[in-house]
Amino acid sequence: MKKRHQIIVPTKRTEVFNKWESVKDAELIQGCELREDSVIVWVKLPTLPYKSEGSVAALDLGKKKLAVDHLGNHYGKSLDPEKEPGWNEILNTINRRKRGSQGRKRAYAQRENYLNATLNQLPWEDWRFLGGENLDGIKQGSEKSTKQQRKILASWNQRRVRDRISHKAQENRVFLVSYDPRNTSRECPTLKGGCGKVSKANRQGEVFRCLSCGYKDDADN
Repeated sequence: MKKRHQIIVPTKRTEVFNKWESVKDAELIQGCELREDSVIVWVKLPTLPYKSEGSVAALDLGKKKLAVDHLGNHYGKSLDPEKEPGWNEILNTINRRKRGSQGRKRAYAQRENYLNATLNQLPWEDWRFLGGENLDGIKQGSEKSTKQQRKILASWNQRRVRDRISHKAQENRVFLVSYDPRNTSRECPTLKGGCGKVSKANRQGEVFRCLSCGYKDDADN
């Protein structure tokens, strides 16, 4: 293959490509990315106005549960992990597979498919405003994080999760903003009848129990 030599690659249109190409004023961007079994192309979409009607929502992202909304609805947690693995089980599978192995590649593909399927379940049509956690730096962990904890966070790929949420928000004309997640799982929620006190000891694993007033709930709600 010579430099600047034109080649023709036979391709097949997919349902996803047809969906975006059919959008009014959509523009196919020049260039592509060649992979072993596919070709990636990009479509530039017109800027659409945000919704003026709908509810205000918030998402809490995590490893054991992919996402929890402001109403306490869980997305990405399996009720029967042995029969149907959830987000946590898929990330654990990635950590058990050897780097560069076919098993790890399959686990990565499973993570991608599960992420997309789970985010599609969110009630985007009902929302006009969504607050999401700013998780910059969380992948590195703190100085007190153990090697195993950092390994688990590495398999999470929070940037990919955030990007997919951003794309879904744009697709559904939902205004997306990020907020500082510090102390959100340690503060007793006043909106749910709590006292508002903040304490590291309030969170015990996946259980939140306020040591001041006794309020109890799932730590990710």
